[in-house]
Amino acid sequence: MRRVLIADSNMPFATMVAEELQRLGDYRAVVSADGPEALQLSAAFRPDVAVIDGELPQCSLPQLITQLRQVLPSLPVILIPAGTTMLPDGVSIQATLAKPFFLPDLTTLLSQLLGTEAAPAAASEPPARTATKPSVAAATPEVPLRKRLTGMLTSGPPTVMLDLRDDLRRATEKRVEMMSRALRDEPVFLTQKGKVIVMVPRLSNSAAQVLANVAARAWSVPDAPPEVLRFEGNSEINRYMLYSIAVTRTINLSVALRVRIPLPIVRRIARETAAELSKLVTA
Repeated sequence: MRRVLIADSNMPFATMVAEELQRLGDYRAVVSADGPEALQLSAAFRPDVAVIDGELPQCSLPQLITQLRQVLPSLPVILIPAGTTMLPDGVSIQATLAKPFFLPDLTTLLSQLLGTEAAPAAASEPPARTATKPSVAAATPEVPLRKRLTGMLTSGPPTVMLDLRDDLRRATEKRVEMMSRALRDEPVFLTQKGKVIVMVPRLSNSAAQVLANVAARAWSVPDAPPEVLRFEGNSEINRYMLYSIAVTRTINLSVALRVRIPLPIVRRIARETAAELSKLVTA
């Protein structure tokens, strides 16, 4: 079991990353919001690797890394750079990981630095991709979504874009709205080929298109599994974590989480909504 220290002032983001690492089974993770707490945790937790935000408050980044290595001389450091974050000569880091990133980008770096195999994906799910390409996170193991959607997915991409009209549009919007309300009114949206079909609550056109583009990139890799996690992004919404799930082979349901909501709850609500929408749009 490898121990990971995540030092980031954005605690919802850091907590979500820590929970996802621990869900994989090969990691224990603790989080800190500033430099002094990171030092305190490192002495007690003795991490095998540290993931540090380049703008961590209440500390000088070079001084923090030096102090961490006074406690743990061989501690590898992964830096999440902030803008043009630079380290002076004599302070080494082992890797950088820019936001936004997919979870397997981080686990690939961890396995490389710690000399271990990457954490296994959940049973019956596709393996995670390496950081050299856009990466996707495996679905949770309790009920593999690919099995649940068997028979619901269309046999191939439609020849035209989905056109929601009248009763079908109202029913679709109602289910998207219910999901948004269940997730504290976070933005929930359906996309097809990079185009927003339904979004609740409605955002500006530019913000909606930013999220649609992020979702499209998340699903652009071949043989993508039916769930995608992407940590941290920037748009008019500012900080968010994107969770996206397949409805059909060309239609995806996504939520941009700005507030702290446990991922098991997000997954359960999204899976139920995706299954209902799949029945609607493929009927």
